[in-house]
Amino acid sequence: MCMGELQQIVCVEDIEIQKHLLFSYLKKWYNKHNECGWHDSHKSKQNLYYGYWSFEAGATAKILGIDDSDIRNCKYYPYDLVHY
Repeated sequence: MCMGELQQIVCVEDIEIQKHLLFSYLKKWYNKHNECGWHDSHKSKQNLYYGYWSFEAGATAKILGIDDSDIRNCKYYPYDLVHY
């Protein structure tokens, strides 16, 4: 499902389009994973929630050298990890 979108980011050569596609990917990321066991864990009474991060988006930005300053505050983007 989501891998097609990441593959598109990698295949596009224009850095601005890559950045736009990455931002678009992040906006849809959580809802596209509604079948995953961790989805909605923040609602659990059993204290299972530890955060939601799109590590693959961070890795993609790092590997491709995408300027991620515009997506720094995206809810699921692991900016601090990418810049560690």
